[in-house]
Amino acid sequence: MKPAIAAILAAAAASACAPAGPPPARATLDCPQTEGGLTRASISADRKTCIYRADGGVEVKLRLIPTGGRPEQALAQIEAELLNTPVPARPAAAAAAAHPEADAVARQARADAASSAAPESPASDASEEVHIDVPGLRVTANGDDAKVEIGSVKVDASGDDATVRVVRDVRLKGESLSPKKRGLRATFVKAEDRPEGERVVGYEAAGPKAGPLTVATAVGDGDLDDLRKDVERLVRRNGGV
Repeated sequence: MKPAIAAILAAAAASACAPAGPPPARATLDCPQTEGGLTRASISADRKTCIYRADGGVEVKLRLIPTGGRPEQALAQIEAELLNTPVPARPAAAAAAAHPEADAVARQARADAASSAAPESPASDASEEVHIDVPGLRVTANGDDAKVEIGSVKVDASGDDATVRVVRDVRLKGESLSPKKRGLRATFVKAEDRPEGERVVGYEAAGPKAGPLTVATAVGDGDLDDLRKDVERLVRRNGGV
């Protein structure tokens, strides 16, 4: 083989094996007209915000959110915004409608706490707290209140109310072999049982930690669980993780 051809082939092989680097930051959203049970209602002129609606009054807002290199702080601001958003009354439903796995964890934790707290004597002290702290599992329970932490999943249940937070580091698309996880995925759900019905708000987020994150927030009086997969697909479509 001629030296010049060999050099070209060697350079091409080296280029093919070299890491491509992180994908470019997304500047605009890709918002299809429909995604499962969601229908696009509007899109902003700069294509950084899209509004989707679904049967039952649910509204999903898809946005590109800058992080300034501090994604946790950006998500905390979104969470505070959601908690201050009025939600139309909806029929009472279990917190499992928003996150069934988390509700099951919380209920099991309360049941375990109740059995662990009860002494052999029938006169048990209902106020006794139970703490379990082992690698990968942390539980604090007192009566109907329970805090559960399993890896990246955190559940805070009190009576009929429940808060679920899931935050984990992930690799970006095109970086499956990278030792560094430059991306982030996060889920937040807050379910409250009120006299007028259950109030449920939440977000799904994904993207590079350096930003911008793709964040879908959901509020309304419909069943959020029915739309969860549709929302996840929209976020992952744009988040690049």
